[in-house]
Amino acid sequence: TTSMSQDDAFITTLQWIKLGPESDVKEGRGTPYSITEQDLEIAVFRSNGKLYAIGDTCPHAGGPLNAGDIEDMPVTCSISKSNKGRNDFVDEDAETQDEREEEEEDEDEETEEKPAVICPWHGWTFFLHNGEQVDVPQEEGGEKVKVYEVKAK
Repeated sequence: TTSMSQDDAFITTLQWIKLGPESDVKEGRGTPYSITEQDLEIAVFRSNGKLYAIGDTCPHAGGPLNAGDIEDMPVTCSISKSNKGRNDFVDEDAETQDEREEEEEDEDEETEEKPAVICPWHGWTFFLHNGEQVDVPQEEGGEKVKVYEVKAK
């Protein structure tokens, strides 16, 4: 039986697993954990005060992600100002080329920054919130690392 204190950090696979004191996870750094009974290698990060837990092995060449640097990286999506909040129904017969060009000019790129870890071996970068590769979306063949829910209790 392990004792619990106010500042322990936990992850869940199908059950919550105690990792250790939350204070072991320093701001801007990764902390490795081995969960031998489930054969898991986990890296827990703290960025902007929030905890993140991901698989600790880079899918490229097996680098230890816990040793990587954390940087905020842009998550960009295009949003059309004229179509915000509406379904995109286009009547090709009613819309002229000039109207389509004006609509394209109205598109904005909304950028939000999310923390990502850079693999120390070859620089592959993964978002901590969803495990996706930063530079290559999954639909274009990008890799992904497993993400675990983490909480402090």
